[in-house]
Amino acid sequence: MKDWEKYEKDVFDLCQSHFEGGTVTKNEKQRGRYSNRSRQIDVQVKYQFGDSSNTTIIDCKRYSSPINVKNVEEFIGMLDDLGADKGIMIAPNGYTKSALERAANAPTHLELDICTFEELQKFQGLVAFPYTDNNSVFIEAPFGCVIDAKKDDRIGAICTIYRRGFILDDAFTEKEFAYVNFWKKDDDIQSLDKLLEYQQKYMESHYQSPNINLSESLPCRGIQAKIRIAEFKENPIIELTGFVEFDNFIFFCVWLSKKIDVRRNRRKLEQLIKIATPIEISFKGG
Repeated sequence: MKDWEKYEKDVFDLCQSHFEGGTVTKNEKQRGRYSNRSRQIDVQVKYQFGDSSNTTIIDCKRYSSPINVKNVEEFIGMLDDLGADKGIMIAPNGYTKSALERAANAPTHLELDICTFEELQKFQGLVAFPYTDNNSVFIEAPFGCVIDAKKDDRIGAICTIYRRGFILDDAFTEKEFAYVNFWKKDDDIQSLDKLLEYQQKYMESHYQSPNINLSESLPCRGIQAKIRIAEFKENPIIELTGFVEFDNFIFFCVWLSKKIDVRRNRRKLEQLIKIATPIEISFKGG
């Protein structure tokens, strides 16, 4: 077996272990929806959750030099042609800073990441089932991020999400992380609209003239889902919050973002709430 064939096999084997629950295939050919020609796919991962599906394409590059902006844009074109949701470029010889920035600012309908094989080996916390009481949600970490299930008294959240390669303390220092929580419906707050109204009153009473913008309902399998962007004069960090309303509870994820990264982080947040799937859990006594 040639060295490159072994490398592709190693990537495929690693993807099988990392993307548990997904269908992983290699060396497929599919016809592009725009180009109408056959496109080679090194590794493909497909998830199916009820009526929702998600396709990730992994490309093992053969370049002897670092991946550059042009390479990224070619891959974006391929992903779009194949109708993929996400893509990973495996870079045997690294990538330029501008290439990574271009990947982070891919078109809004795509999530794209670049990593070396060694970085791919360090992927962790790709999926999680955060829960409280009998309510749980399946979520998938946005590209370039991990999900940390450890509790932290500074937040009081169910779990946190931050950049791959960081620990939570690093994320706190950079002020670039997200946290997940649930709101259990009760007699006072029985809907997402009521929760939004309650939280807005709280922010207006605790901050000086907060700038709060709320999106219209997002397409989320027919479920009520919205994103709120809040800016505060007292704090330069912008708060992006994605909400999804389920039967018994409201799932929400708060993403703290620097202004320059709002567009990128909003896209990651939209992807996260789009795939959020409710699960009812039960516990058996010992």
